[in-house]
Amino acid sequence: MMEMGGSAGFGRGPVGGGENPSEFSTRSEELAEVTIGIVVPREEFVGRDFRVSGTAVVRMRVVQFIKFGGKGSTTTFDTFVTSGFSVIVNVNGEEHQAKVSADGDLMRWSQQIMKAKPGRKEIIVTLKGTVTERQSKTQGGHTTDKSTTKAVSESVNKVAIVDTTGPELVVHEVDPALITTGPPYEVTIEGTAADDPAGVHSVQWQHGGSTGQAKDASKDQDWATWRAVVTVADRRTEQEVLISARDLAGHTTEERALVPPDVTPPKIARTQPRFNPHRVLWRDGGTTVEVEGMAADMPAPGQDSGQGTPESKIATVLWQLSTGDEGQAEQLSDNWAMWRAVIPITEGPGIYTLETWAVDMADNESERSPLGIHAQVDEQDD
Repeated sequence: MMEMGGSAGFGRGPVGGGENPSEFSTRSEELAEVTIGIVVPREEFVGRDFRVSGTAVVRMRVVQFIKFGGKGSTTTFDTFVTSGFSVIVNVNGEEHQAKVSADGDLMRWSQQIMKAKPGRKEIIVTLKGTVTERQSKTQGGHTTDKSTTKAVSESVNKVAIVDTTGPELVVHEVDPALITTGPPYEVTIEGTAADDPAGVHSVQWQHGGSTGQAKDASKDQDWATWRAVVTVADRRTEQEVLISARDLAGHTTEERALVPPDVTPPKIARTQPRFNPHRVLWRDGGTTVEVEGMAADMPAPGQDSGQGTPESKIATVLWQLSTGDEGQAEQLSDNWAMWRAVIPITEGPGIYTLETWAVDMADNESERSPLGIHAQVDEQDD
């Protein structure tokens, strides 16, 4: 047993008939109080294998009354019993002997339940053992003691529902209209999840070493519909996102969402020079041609839901002259919406062809836009 503090009070104690107030007398009682607690994991829903555990407290409350000279004081203190008790775990009529160990003033107990069948389980936990209650009285130099062995039995119960299957998880096909311009690309993935009887606990995603939590988009907050926003760094190839749904019993179901690659080539348009072919005057040492235009990476027809959102950012605009000379245009505005290139011609008068094209960040190339250039000698120079 272990003592755990006490309290004392002072005042005139009861004086029985025939008692001498100047005599020393004592009375002492030691009585048992028993409490037991039960815990099952994940609230009321469990899997086929689960652990039932809890604590038990057997408290022996001692009350002593001491009287002398007509005055009395009362002292109360507790001791605890931490051995000699057993815990029986009854699951739908099947009994299990739990493991019990002492931990300070209390007893801890646990029992592993294996291969439970699906359905409702009534769990009854019973603490059994014996304690010795004592009464003692001293008066007029005479002491009497009385001890009683008392059987202790205390029960608690809880209902658990065994769920052996994972949630039903559906991942919808990724809508290209729900992918932002990238990189990086923010991809919205949607789907449904349901579980009976436990219910859905959460839906998560995993991609490229990153993980995140989907949001419950259902009206009743039961994950009937969910939405996840996932960041994807690359759309040159198809990307895979792992979606997992977990129920309240701890079971998990996995499905995969496929983010389609960006295979749509960007578009390029030339705004200057206005005429094709373009004529320039040849000067000694060469001449230059200034070309301006626009570039954009728009989604393929039928994939933008009328939004017209670009799929990938433009990486660059390139040019190549029929002489083999090549270079990169100058970016004049965000995402190459406007660009300019200054092309030198040094090989003499003649007919040249200039091609310009855009490349997006998914490595798609636009069609090449040809421009005829006629470098002519001014007749006045002859």
